[in-house]
Amino acid sequence: MAAASNFLAASRLRAAAAWSRRVVRGMAGPPGTGSTLGPGLGDEHDLDSDWEPERGLQALERALQRRKKEIRFRKICRQMEASGAPQRVLSRNAMEQIRYLRKEFSEDWSVPRLAEGFGVSTDVIRRVLKSNGVK
Repeated sequence: MAAASNFLAASRLRAAAAWSRRVVRGMAGPPGTGSTLGPGLGDEHDLDSDWEPERGLQALERALQRRKKEIRFRKICRQMEASGAPQRVLSRNAMEQIRYLRKEFSEDWSVPRLAEGFGVSTDVIRRVLKSNGVK
């Protein structure tokens, strides 16, 4: 659903930018008025004021492009990561010891202290404590 709305917004943006470029060049008037006589033929208009909306549209278009590139990059990164559980760093005895220390001496053995004591990250300790330890 989000992709469809992004596509719709991008197509509307491109159409508005194309119309804006034609107006600046004097090829078209506002919608419903027909074409103009061209640059210099007819009523003069300030070109600087016409560039302001174009700059905004260009900035929006660049932001959309950056977002698309970011999404593409994240997708590729996800595909390149190893899937499944991370490689085991601790032995089963070490995991049992972590669970025991946390259960019996929870005030003394906080997650950061356990991580420091066993030489692993706090994420690994949290995963060990969260698991049920099936034997």
